[in-house]
Formats: sequence, structure tokens, C-alpha cells
Amino acid sequence: LAVAKKDLELAVAKKDAELAKKDNEVKDAQLEKKDAEAELKLVNHKYLQARGSMTSRGVLEYQLQGVAYDLSIQRRFNATQTCNEMDKALASASPNLPSGPWFQRLHSCYEQAKAAHPGAPLAGLSMGEAYRDLYGELSQEIHGSGWTGLNVKVLKSQLKPEHATLVECLVLNMGLQVDDS
Repeated sequence: LAVAKKDLELAVAKKDAELAKKDNEVKDAQLEKKDAEAELKLVNHKYLQARGSMTSRGVLEYQLQGVAYDLSIQRRFNATQTCNEMDKALASASPNLPSGPWFQRLHSCYEQAKAAHPGAPLAGLSMGEAYRDLYGELSQEIHGSGWTGLNVKVLKSQLKPEHATLVECLVLNMGLQVDDS
């Protein structure tokens, strides 16, 4: 009877271990599903953006949404808050940059614009401040209306030169054409 009881306890322990293993596998699968759904949402959004109207502001917002994904910002998207989070990420990731592709692209454009316009106010701004400043300028009424096609019209005469450089880089990063006519 004692041997049978011990065998039963061993069998129960073995089943408990198998059950715990299966629970972990289910949790891993749920996390993978959640990540895949988020990626699919971004891809679908990119597809809809490419088919529809494009504005300089829309291009910036789209790429900032990608940065929000890279930085795992869980709240509802807010462009200004995402710009603030970029600076926090840069401060906490020193000396390396955060590794997300969207963050890397925006950082590259920021560095290009600083190099192209060394005397401009942009040169004294952090990355987040530069994109927040650009977002504020693009939020003005003149830049708000859309146009169709895969070209993005950049109203250079209405933008600071360093902002025009940032926008052009962002547009090209999305594989779109800059229309400066």
C-alpha cells in the first residue's frame, strides 16, 4: 500500500510538472500572438497610408507610431509624448541607441538634418525636442490638407530649412517620393 501511494504521488508530481510546462507554452504562444497582431496592425496601417492621402505630418505621425511600438509605449498614441519618450530612451540607453528600426530611422534623419544645418536652432535641440518642434510646425493649418498618390508634397517655403530636411528624410525612409513642386 505504501509503494502504491508513493507511485501515485510520483505520477501526480509528474503530471503537475507536465501541466506547468504546458501552461508556460500557452503563455509564450499568447505573447507571440499579441506581438504578431501588433505587427500586423502596423503593416495594415502602412498599407492604408500608402494607398491614401499623404501629408508631411502624416508621414511624421506614422513613423512616430513606429517609434512608440519600438519603445513599447502602452498608452494611446500621442505624438508629443512619443517625442518625450525618445529623449528618455536616449538618456537611459547611453552609450548605445535603442535598437528598434523606427527609432533608428528617426535618429538617422535627425543626425542628417543637424549635419546639414549646423547653425540652425535644431542643432541645439535634443532628438525629441527636434521632432516635437517639427510636429508643431506641421500641425499648422497650411500642412494639414492631404493629397493623393505616392508622392508627398513638401512645402519647403513654409518650413524651416532643417525641418524640410527632416521631412524629406522621413519620406524617403518610407520608400515614397518627395514632390517639391
